[in-house]
Amino acid sequence: MPHPHPRRECADSEALVAALRRDLVMLSADGEGAAPAARRGAMKSVTNALFGYDFTADAIVLPGVTADGGVEVVATARTAGGDAAERVRLTTHEGGVVAGALPALYKMLCRRVSDGAEGVRLGAVQTLTAYLATRLAARDVPMLVPYLVPALAGRAASAYVLDIEAKAMAVDAATAEAHRRGRVLEAHQGSLALREDALYKPPAADASEAVRVATARCATALIDAIARAGSLALLDAYWHDVMMAAHALAVDSSPDVREAGAATLVAAARAAPHVTAAYAVPFVKSIMVVGLQHRLARVRLATLAAVEELVAAPETAKWRGGGSEAIMALLGTRDANVIPVSAFYRADTTVNYFARLIVDPNPEVRHRFTRTLARWATVMLDRHEWWSRLLPYLLSCLCDTGEVASAPRDGAAVRAARGRVYAPEDLLDVAPGLPIDVLALATLDTLGAEHEREHRDKLLDRIQSGVDGDPAGALLIVSGC
Repeated sequence: MPHPHPRRECADSEALVAALRRDLVMLSADGEGAAPAARRGAMKSVTNALFGYDFTADAIVLPGVTADGGVEVVATARTAGGDAAERVRLTTHEGGVVAGALPALYKMLCRRVSDGAEGVRLGAVQTLTAYLATRLAARDVPMLVPYLVPALAGRAASAYVLDIEAKAMAVDAATAEAHRRGRVLEAHQGSLALREDALYKPPAADASEAVRVATARCATALIDAIARAGSLALLDAYWHDVMMAAHALAVDSSPDVREAGAATLVAAARAAPHVTAAYAVPFVKSIMVVGLQHRLARVRLATLAAVEELVAAPETAKWRGGGSEAIMALLGTRDANVIPVSAFYRADTTVNYFARLIVDPNPEVRHRFTRTLARWATVMLDRHEWWSRLLPYLLSCLCDTGEVASAPRDGAAVRAARGRVYAPEDLLDVAPGLPIDVLALATLDTLGAEHEREHRDKLLDRIQSGVDGDPAGALLIVSGC
């Protein structure tokens, strides 16, 4: 487990860069001939000088912003007995010294993302992540994007091909071409592959799992930083590379990388739903196969979060959820008059992922699924078209009394929900604190209130009479019969 190191105290950014000159030369293009151990030692000196922490160690480092502008780092190292986590509190130099040094460092750091030594790649990626996540690079993001995005895309490149016409992801170009020529392929509910095992073990661009995790978290930090600055136009020329890299990480063979890649998809869907809409349906069809039935609950949770965002991302031009069409694939169903060509040649089997999630052995996954249903049913733009598909699963959630740590039954959120009908936005705010059955009931109450508002003319007699049922019954009661 890496530990904090003494940091060089410098009066200004120029002094900091001068103190690191020897290490920067070794890591620059002029130092390509240096031994890997020497380059790693130089990168270690740079990360220690900037943040007082060794970012080159084989650990998964996730920086985050604290109230006073410092950095809190969570380092997770894999051991024989499991994962060990360590929280390390770092502070930055006073007066923006670290931020001022970035213009002299970013080209070198982006170049080292493709270094042959794993420790150097890891140190470069995690140092850039620290800059982005701590908002130290806020002024320098425009000059960072043209160098950083291609570097990260190279670490997350994959053979997957987006088939726009089929709205599916093909595992490689040969498979996409075979499908275009009409060859019968295993569709796997939207993921095109010649063999099923190709879906679960895609080749990785970087052999290091830690580097791939760091790459996903750096991409997430970059999207968040650009969204905070309101400069999403900077990524207009790079969105395809960003989205394809995020997808490659979300379907990676490593659980840690899948989890981090799904978080990148969530960040992209929230920051740029207008871009995400073009990728949402094929991405959902692809990641659901490898993620929603994964053996680890944390991977299922991360994948479900990505599916929720991709499906619900608003596409205002057509007034629908960008990926709402993928709900049919998630349900494992299709229109009655649609038969795939492969069904004439082999058994045609589909999986209902909603049915799997509703009986998932982990209550946290079932709770997250209920929250997903609540969002799709209450705020998705074309929610009315999908109520008949979602309602059976919401009704099933009414019988789920599973205990969730984040939603105790004696909590304040449960007491506040009694007898209250939430507005859709308020429901989503309190949903994390409501148990599964309570959340499902609150969602049905919200849907009922919306139905009353939209059909008030038809329901006015029942509402005024205080009864539910057919109009004839209501008239009998009113007349006293």
